[in-house]
Amino acid sequence: MKKLIKKLTMASVLLSLFMLVACGTRDEVLQPATVSIAVGVDVGDSSPEKFTFVLETVSQERGEDFTDAPFEMPLPDGSSQIEIYGGANANFDNLTFERAGTFVYRVVQRGLEVEDDAWLIDERIFDVTITVTATGNQLVADVMYTVNGAEVAEIRFVNQSISLPYIGVTGIPENYATEISHADGMSYLALVNRHFRLSSDFSPADLSVVNALNIYGNMNQWIQMRATAARAMELMLDTAYEDEGHVIIIVSGYRSYETQTSVHNNHIANRGEAEARRVSARPGHSEHQLGLAMDLSTFGLGGQLSSQFSSTPEGNWIKNHAHRFGFIIRYPANREPDTGFIYEPWHLRYIGVEAATQMYGTGWILEEFLLRN
Repeated sequence: MKKLIKKLTMASVLLSLFMLVACGTRDEVLQPATVSIAVGVDVGDSSPEKFTFVLETVSQERGEDFTDAPFEMPLPDGSSQIEIYGGANANFDNLTFERAGTFVYRVVQRGLEVEDDAWLIDERIFDVTITVTATGNQLVADVMYTVNGAEVAEIRFVNQSISLPYIGVTGIPENYATEISHADGMSYLALVNRHFRLSSDFSPADLSVVNALNIYGNMNQWIQMRATAARAMELMLDTAYEDEGHVIIIVSGYRSYETQTSVHNNHIANRGEAEARRVSARPGHSEHQLGLAMDLSTFGLGGQLSSQFSSTPEGNWIKNHAHRFGFIIRYPANREPDTGFIYEPWHLRYIGVEAATQMYGTGWILEEFLLRN
């Protein structure tokens, strides 16, 4: 019996040793994965301005609800932010992950302070997806960067002067927008958008009534444009009728600063400020004040300004022929991130035949045309 017990004891010890060896890796601590995220700021000229970038937690696949990043941030102040001068680079260094999973963050610019001669950083948001997996006893991290769902190789922001015809919609307060001179406002290529504005007293001296049908079916007697644009509008609408029988009516042309204030405030009252900003320019930022813009419609649409205009025979004719008369569809489809406004097939802007024809052929928006010419 003693020999049997001794044999069983030895067998138990051997089994325990075998289990310890076989399962030892279960209790083994995985070596953490370390990641660095490089951020760069490009600039066409030397810029002394310093910008702050923040790494923010977005989500995690496993569904855990947390706000703190699952890594130790080794920056001196313990925060997940870095500061970069224009034309330089910096890193979120040595981010350490101690567990497997998929972690999603974003790198954004924060705390922009604008001066009169300031530089701007573009408002792209880079999503950072870090996938951490176990390989043996080591955690390995794979990093992917995306912007608007499209993968990119690196995180690079663009820093440029607000004196340029800036493309895009940033968080810049519009009271810091550059006020263009009266002389510049009289150019047929004048640019007003979120970044460039007219003074409250700007009003073209050559306004002229547009001789065309209005929403009441009468010959217009009060809607105006600058004289050259008015004559081009008349010729375009006459041609549409003579060539194809299209009856296109004018709805809104020149607006003073005061009228645009009323229009914009009505949109805010009816839609809320955020939605109003997508469909209506703040006073001083409207092309209607230039006297070079006209809103069009049809009797079939009841004179309404609607995206359905693009689906009508009249709207389709305008899309394909407006450039012949010096007009462009200023806010085209799928360009709201660049123009700041929804698709407005009814909003025509006069810039002259040569420029309009070039833009029609390239598909550029006005900002892109001005950057290239």
